[in-house]
Amino acid sequence: MLVAGPRYTLTPAGRWTPYLHFLVGISQLKASRGDESDRASSFVYGPGVGVDCSLNRHWALRVQEGFEFTRYAGEVQANSRFLLGVVFRK
Repeated sequence: MLVAGPRYTLTPAGRWTPYLHFLVGISQLKASRGDESDRASSFVYGPGVGVDCSLNRHWALRVQEGFEFTRYAGEVQANSRFLLGVVFRK
């Protein structure tokens, strides 16, 4: 999956910096059974929210939750995504 989109950062509250984003892109589904294989591509989009907690000037922890919507074979799929990570700022 390859997604990108705008991010709106809300006013920081102390060490916490909340944000909203909306991602759009393309997703690819691959399936195989024995010697047969198939693949399909779909437009993907989804909103999300997150917060960065600054540890110091260069490092922060990131918590993010979002949703992804795709359509394969006429069926809409809605998936939740949770991310926990570390951010390095120059």
